[in-house]
Amino acid sequence: MSLRDAVHELEVTKSVEDYIGTAPLRVGIMCTIGPLRLMPFLAKLRLEFPGLKLSAVEGTPARLGALLDAGALDLAVLAEPGLLPRRWQSAALYRERFVVALPPGHRLAARTAVRLADMHGQDYVARASCEYAPHIDALMAERGVALNVVFESEREEWVQTMIVSGAGIACMPEHSPLLPGLVIRPLIEPEVVREIALVAPAGRALPPAAATFAGAIKAHDWTL
Repeated sequence: MSLRDAVHELEVTKSVEDYIGTAPLRVGIMCTIGPLRLMPFLAKLRLEFPGLKLSAVEGTPARLGALLDAGALDLAVLAEPGLLPRRWQSAALYRERFVVALPPGHRLAARTAVRLADMHGQDYVARASCEYAPHIDALMAERGVALNVVFESEREEWVQTMIVSGAGIACMPEHSPLLPGLVIRPLIEPEVVREIALVAPAGRALPPAAATFAGAIKAHDWTL
């Protein structure tokens, strides 16, 4: 289905550009979502709807949720370890596993996958904005896994640069890695998976641009 087909159900009687209007669409995007996963969709959206103006706001789920509730965002693309609040309506987009990122030559890189228990005692580079960090920390605590946190940052590129430089290892979503040289292995025993969802306030009518975006992102083939 093309992106333009996705708006047919909206019963648009004017041109798509007139329907969308001139106001920028305000979309919150969770800061840990890998750009290589999301940018192809946004680029395709731009080609299909050149009149659509998009203002993207990056942040943690807590920050984006507060902005969404306050009406400062029309939509948000995010994930939560638990159930989403009932005051929101959501549509699942795709699921992704967590992986372990390793420096080149690390002893765990010789394995096809890394168990949570294998990480015990390892030097660790923490991703401060990861919404799943408390969940993974709890899994480690249950299994007696302790890490030696040597560096922490909200900046994804800083974290990945430190890993490639040999400072330590880190858990991250599989579509987040960007830097050449970063060694990636699936995290297992247990496997950790998150679901990325499109979120909007329940009961609030979407403005035309938001309705167009919502139809397009739900129709997009995320298996590519």
